[in-house]
Amino acid sequence: MTTQSPSSLRDRSSRRWPWRAITAAITTFVAVGAYYGSWYLISGPAASELQFPAPEFLPGDAWTAGGWALLVIVALPMTVVAVTSAVGSSSAPQAALVAGTLLIVWIVVQVALIGLVFFLQPVMFGFGALVVALGIWGRR
Repeated sequence: MTTQSPSSLRDRSSRRWPWRAITAAITTFVAVGAYYGSWYLISGPAASELQFPAPEFLPGDAWTAGGWALLVIVALPMTVVAVTSAVGSSSAPQAALVAGTLLIVWIVVQVALIGLVFFLQPVMFGFGALVVALGIWGRR
């Protein structure tokens, strides 16, 4: 059995702090935006303020269903990445790969279903790709 000296562990940890800080900051930003978007869709203003109709294929109040989906598919996974990267968990890079991929899929499906209707759709796609890239970087 091999053990690492405390100094080698510290060296490895100090090399990873930029990745941890960048990943935590970006995924926190995306998570906060997704929580706000979820609240906006679930609490009701979306129905009167959005300039395009709610998708008819979603059950019940379509905006509410979309808000809950946004919460589960984007906000919660991004929160997991933010926390795991901030505390230095070894699972953070894999979580980043999953969360970034989920965000990309979310945007692709959203655009396929309702069209490109908001400037944040391509922006969030870009953030999803960035989180995937951070996941790949973190695994190195």
